[in-house]
Amino acid sequence: MYHLWGKKTETEVSHHWNWEDYAHAGFRVVYSEERFMLHRKLTYQVLRRILGKSYGTICGIILTEKLQNRRQITVYSLGCGPGPDLLGLMDILRESKDFGTLKLNMIGVDRENGWKPFMEKLGFPFICSEIDLDFAKRMRQVDIIIMSYFARDGIMADGNDPIEVLDKLERKCKLIVITDVRRRKNDKNYKKLEKKGYKKRYFHNYKGTLVFGFYKHCM
Repeated sequence: MYHLWGKKTETEVSHHWNWEDYAHAGFRVVYSEERFMLHRKLTYQVLRRILGKSYGTICGIILTEKLQNRRQITVYSLGCGPGPDLLGLMDILRESKDFGTLKLNMIGVDRENGWKPFMEKLGFPFICSEIDLDFAKRMRQVDIIIMSYFARDGIMADGNDPIEVLDKLERKCKLIVITDVRRRKNDKNYKKLEKKGYKKRYFHNYKGTLVFGFYKHCM
């Protein structure tokens, strides 16, 4: 598994893998060991930059006045993997003075059922499902949707219409946050996000890779 991991990271600039890789139990373990804390930290950093001067209050933390006086918030992580983005969100929420009064329902969704034990270990419910137009249509109403390192190879993959899927998802939440790394100078799908009204924040991580977050207030 470590040999496979090394081969992948050397040959794939994007550091994204095939669905068949994630189906292997050993690969999921290695992936979690190598990427969990990194992705947790990057999700935190992206959210910090999105927050800007609003940092420090519940209203600012969740990025929208529509949730200001809420004491229960439901979050869906789409393409959740082992759950680092949910912990990244919790890390930043813990720094709010009002965190103790907030009830969080954090739920992970992924097509690979092998991530379920990882999510359960963190105490988060898990839903095994393809994340496509059909899922977006039947998905329950939530407050926040996070897609960390998933959108480009998930809803924007060949065979999916990203705009149609996003249109449905936007009707099911109040805020969408998408984080990823820059892999192409001119990615048409991400340009579509900006045209749809998504705002962008970006920074360079410790390796010098450009990391960015798109976000949009919905409903």
